[in-house]
Amino acid sequence: MNLDRKYFSRSMFELRWPAEVLVEETDRLLDSDSRSLPDWSEEGEYLLKEAFRSQEPAEEFMASSDRSEWLTALAKHARQLPRASMPKPYFSQRGRARVAPRPIGLSGTARRIRDMVSDLDGRGYLAQALGQDCVDDGQQLGTLGSVPWDELHRRLGRNELLPVERWWSGYDLDDLCDVIEVVHDVIARPAKARYHNYMQCGWHYLDFRTGVAQRLYRSLVNEILGESGLGIVLAESGRCEEVAGGDELELLISNSRADDVSGGSQHDDFLDALEMFRRRGATETEKRAAIVTLAGVLEERRDLVKQSLLPKDEGVLFEVANKFNLRHRKANQQTNYDTELYFQWIFYWYVSTIRLTDKILERQASSGR
Repeated sequence: MNLDRKYFSRSMFELRWPAEVLVEETDRLLDSDSRSLPDWSEEGEYLLKEAFRSQEPAEEFMASSDRSEWLTALAKHARQLPRASMPKPYFSQRGRARVAPRPIGLSGTARRIRDMVSDLDGRGYLAQALGQDCVDDGQQLGTLGSVPWDELHRRLGRNELLPVERWWSGYDLDDLCDVIEVVHDVIARPAKARYHNYMQCGWHYLDFRTGVAQRLYRSLVNEILGESGLGIVLAESGRCEEVAGGDELELLISNSRADDVSGGSQHDDFLDALEMFRRRGATETEKRAAIVTLAGVLEERRDLVKQSLLPKDEGVLFEVANKFNLRHRKANQQTNYDTELYFQWIFYWYVSTIRLTDKILERQASSGR
């Protein structure tokens, strides 16, 4: 079997997870010393069942004559795989008069956070914290002790917030952010699961990993928050932060996160720049670096800009970055300007221009050019 990009481009390879989280976990499996043991294949199968929308990738992995080679090829091509949460734009979204989706608001955001946390809980991501029950072994306490909900409410300083499924509809913004943060603190991915048949006891989860679970959780939460219009992001620290930009620009940013027209490293660089610039507390150096990254994306599309947008003056897009002490940092560059205001202007100008080139690329692809 030729495990090339064409093989992994089939529709069944649609990711539920961010590609970088999948790559991290496949690398961990490939680096382990236990590849010859049955548990190794079972753990790989369990990983793939979680990471993909379809069960077929796990089935193909288990049917492979060389499972290590199969996983290695998957890790190589993972960043080109589509996300199930980011479908290709539908007909009305591809039209000239595209109707931008409305922010989902606080209630809709809380509902989606509820659904996401419930899904993770159902796959054992809270079992390490909350504990597990077994008909043979009885109650197995988790890290939060014998009354885990009381412990979580003690940490939060108030009651009637957890479990999310019960209390989500009454959340205000502070409640929602507190719940998002406390779940981040206790979440852990079980790398293994065993089904206990006796008296239909159910699944028991083992070998918990906190770091990868928190990275996955942050990504899923931020996809929801990015469509909310609330101006909140879950930072790497596991704490919610306000982001710069304002509600007027949230739709532009949300649509930018959802559309991956060009694919590959360009889109990854674009998303990295969005996150870096808009993170609360971002330094001047970080904002400058984000703008330089966006300029690099545009530089790769310079021919497209020249042909379709600015046939005579495409260089003006790059002059502002080159002349105002951003990219090359030369002595003859302008330095006496309000960086806060200028950086905001150039950042959103570049984002808007990249989004416009996305639409041009999309139309060219649909017309077969």
